[in-house]
Formats: sequence, C-alpha cells, structure tokens
Amino acid sequence: METNFYLVHWHKGQNWNDSKSIGEQNGIQEHLQFLMNTSEDGHTIVSGIKEEEIGGVAILQFDNRQTITNHLLDDPCIKNGVMTFEIIPFNPINWNKGIHNGINFFNHPLEIAKL
Repeated sequence: METNFYLVHWHKGQNWNDSKSIGEQNGIQEHLQFLMNTSEDGHTIVSGIKEEEIGGVAILQFDNRQTITNHLLDDPCIKNGVMTFEIIPFNPINWNKGIHNGINFFNHPLEIAKL
C-alpha cells in the first residue's frame, strides 16, 4: 500500500565541511528557503532539527514517492552534496481516535503489532 505521508531524514553529505558551523555550510540559506517554500505549499506536517547529530527530519505529504523524490532532489543542499536524504513511507495513527487505515485499535488493541 502506497501512502502519501513520508518521513524524511536529512544527513551530512560528502561535501559537508566539518570545520564550519551549520549556518556556514554552502547552500544552507537556500536549503532553509526551500524548506519554507515546501511548508508554504502545504506539504509539511512537522519538521525539526535533530539534537544529537547534524541533520533534520520532517513528515511531508506528497502524492507518491516519485513526486517527493523529485521535489527533494531540487533542494540546494542535496544538489551541491552538502546533504543527502532518506525517505521512509509513513502511516500515521490518530491515537485520539485509535484509528489507522480504518482499524479501530481501541476495539482491537493487538492489531497494532501487525503494522
């Protein structure tokens, strides 16, 4: 089953310069504008910077995996090799209602193990 939610994880790329801060990396300001545009276009559910290592994560919504891949390949820090990314299909569960893909987990709690 293809989902339209994706967990995206950005990592240091081959052109990341460890002698510079994140704010000094080549293309980082353009990367931040790219993320802002992605949010303004309605694709961003939530995003943030990781605390323990360089990189960030986001939950994005796109029509399909190819569309999100093409979109992320336009990220300036991906284009210049400062960052790489990983896409993980993501199926959110609305815990307030206990529902995922039509399964009510409050009535069938063991179904969670089958995800």
